[in-house]
Amino acid sequence: MSEERRIEYTTVISRNIEPVYRQGVVSWCVYVPREDDVHYYQELPVGDVVYRPHPVLRLYAEKGFLFLPERPEEYGDTMKLADEIYDFLYRHVDYEDTYRRLDVWYAFFTWVYDQFPIVPYRRALGDWGRGKSRWAKTLGSICYRAFIQGAATSAAPVFRLSDAIRGTQIIDENYFSLKTEVGQAILQILNSGYDKTMGVVSRCIGDSHTPHPFVTFGPKLIAARLRFPDEATEVRTITHYAYETDREDIPILLKEDFWEEAKSLRNKLLLWRFHHINKDFEEDEEFLKLKINPRIREVLAPIASVIEDDEVKKWLKELAMELNASILDTRSASELGGVIEAILTLKKEGKPLQVKAIAKKFEELNPDYPFPITARKMGNILRRELGLTVRRVNLGDKTPYCVVWEEEKMRRLARSYGLGELFDSITSITSITSLTLERMGGRGERKTPTSIRDEVIEVKDVKEVIPILVEGGRTISAREAGRRLVELCRGDVAKAKRLLRLLIERGLATYDATTKTLTILTEG
Repeated sequence: MSEERRIEYTTVISRNIEPVYRQGVVSWCVYVPREDDVHYYQELPVGDVVYRPHPVLRLYAEKGFLFLPERPEEYGDTMKLADEIYDFLYRHVDYEDTYRRLDVWYAFFTWVYDQFPIVPYRRALGDWGRGKSRWAKTLGSICYRAFIQGAATSAAPVFRLSDAIRGTQIIDENYFSLKTEVGQAILQILNSGYDKTMGVVSRCIGDSHTPHPFVTFGPKLIAARLRFPDEATEVRTITHYAYETDREDIPILLKEDFWEEAKSLRNKLLLWRFHHINKDFEEDEEFLKLKINPRIREVLAPIASVIEDDEVKKWLKELAMELNASILDTRSASELGGVIEAILTLKKEGKPLQVKAIAKKFEELNPDYPFPITARKMGNILRRELGLTVRRVNLGDKTPYCVVWEEEKMRRLARSYGLGELFDSITSITSITSLTLERMGGRGERKTPTSIRDEVIEVKDVKEVIPILVEGGRTISAREAGRRLVELCRGDVAKAKRLLRLLIERGLATYDATTKTLTILTEG
């Protein structure tokens, strides 16, 4: 029967079976939960298949490029092991302490990463000689199946190695350039490897035309001088900046005692994995409620659920808010952010959203923008990059191209580009008119959107409004205010809206969305 069995080389069989490197040989370490004990095997027969450790494991472990545990080792409890890991990191590499404390839990996370659908990356960013490689090597020496992604002559070994080991990939910028085939391969791994369902790259092997999937999903430790060219990959990465150390107690060379201590920690983390790999990690509800970019929440939520240190968990939330603010600042300062700001500004001023006017307003708001923005270019940005609807609108004596105001779409765009407050300042005004001017008398003479032109509102018009609105008290229901305004404007709803906006914009009145009331702040 044994001769009929098919031999298969692999690194993954089940969550309770892990490869270990003992006395120059890679074996299977099988954990038996009911006994809280382990057994070792050179090969495992399952049905008609005999599973043997993938040859690349022994090859890389033997050369010191793959960090496998030797055997499970008692660790006490999670917090005791966390203290040991922190002490190990502190003694061998110097960087900001908050990130060091986070890395303690990032190391834990890598040992159960296959429990989660998303993984964040870690990166040290800085110039040469700042300790980036030391950080990657030190942290990597205790992470789950960490292996060094060295130089390669083609893309094939890069994908094969990622697929064969399925652990924590250590990537040093010295090993690749984005201008090369290998560099592009690593970039593909980074772009896809954060998501379990998307973490695969398909390539044909040899002369075969059948695509073969290579798994890229897994944690990454990256030492780099430059940021990623893709913003999406940036968001998936927790980055600290590396600086030259002035500590004299940091060893210049990592000697044998370092590697023995790292192996002991890997042994303890292996047992920790066996104890926790089938655990249902609870999501941090407070973290999930943070008002941040969904991708930041998606990437950081898994590690938040592993952290047991309340101070680190609190700091991770602060980091999430900082990352979110950075994204919003970057986006709001971008070309698309400037276009959205121009649209919202025109809307707040009560002017038609003509494409030509948006281009002009963009130039007013961005005087240092190096390129001219024509109406044609602006039209392409609005349609193709922002997905807005642009069509001709009859404004009386002309029919220019205008943006169709779609409130929900604009709300989402404003939030995405850090312009939520500007959008809210518009909707706090327009919500009054939408609530009141559509529910009162005077509808019969209401102007249609295609015939409304800009109204000229003079100061005397605004002053004329106040005595009428304060009759009976300074606070008035929004509906009653709208009725009086339309009556004052002889049924001209467009002018009534303009007056209402001006009252609020000039600080003459405030609107309470909860009670739907208007409070007049002056007697005129």
